[in-house]
Amino acid sequence: MKQLSTDYINQELSSGTMKDEDLIPTFRDFLTSIAADCDIQEQVNILSSQINDLPYDDEGNYIIENSREDAFDVLNDLFDLLDEIAPPGCYFGSCAGDGTSYGFWLLDVLGLRGYVEEQLFICLADLDTMSFIDLHKKLETVTGVVKTAAELG
Repeated sequence: MKQLSTDYINQELSSGTMKDEDLIPTFRDFLTSIAADCDIQEQVNILSSQINDLPYDDEGNYIIENSREDAFDVLNDLFDLLDEIAPPGCYFGSCAGDGTSYGFWLLDVLGLRGYVEEQLFICLADLDTMSFIDLHKKLETVTGVVKTAAELG
């Protein structure tokens, strides 16, 4: 499984709704569009199958009232997968200050500091076995996340 690139930092996937029947297809469609890039095709297929098992009406709208628990489980699985592929230094969830805006948001200052410390520790711990190219890539990613955070204020 691969993380999304830093190009996805602060990308909103959905806004203005907290309804399962709105979020589920939006998140599924996004995951389907990036499944190959993140190497998550199998997980997306399983989630799509679960989503297809949810009942829907003649117009193609999910009938969540009759399957609230199943929809809740699917939505949690979608959130988990989106969070796993979130760009470095980010989480997937609602934006601070707007509970209806879902996307990939930078960690707060303490979370970002923890991310940087963890990545630097990994680099130091693996210094003997990591190639200089891999070390450069990892440090470049960390630097890019910090730079983006600084630019965003």
